[in-house]
Amino acid sequence: MYTTYKEYLKQETSLPFEEAMQIWNQIAERGEADAACRELIDRFLKCAVDYVRIRNGWNQKSLAEKGQADAERTRCHNLVISAKNKLSVYMYEHKLGNDWDDWLGEERKRIGDFACYVVLLQGLEAR
Repeated sequence: MYTTYKEYLKQETSLPFEEAMQIWNQIAERGEADAACRELIDRFLKCAVDYVRIRNGWNQKSLAEKGQADAERTRCHNLVISAKNKLSVYMYEHKLGNDWDDWLGEERKRIGDFACYVVLLQGLEAR
């Protein structure tokens, strides 16, 4: 468990908040005028919320509880990655730009962290 954001950033696969927000802004701005892209963004957000809901309570779970919840957490993480990949392919095929996907990369932990940041931002926007 990371005790501070500063400690988190020392991890090899960490994703700084500012970088995550630059990626998210690219996705949101480029996809805003395209209805199908907005649907894919919404799908990513739904998957991210489901994944983050499980991940947020992870450190409070006992080993037995983690064992019971691990398959669902992995399933939700896979759905986040799949939604991200579908969004990236769509944006590439429709010339909306998907360079953000190269920047984010394929590392599962970074993608999961990105989902957490986006859900945080969505929570702040909902106030």
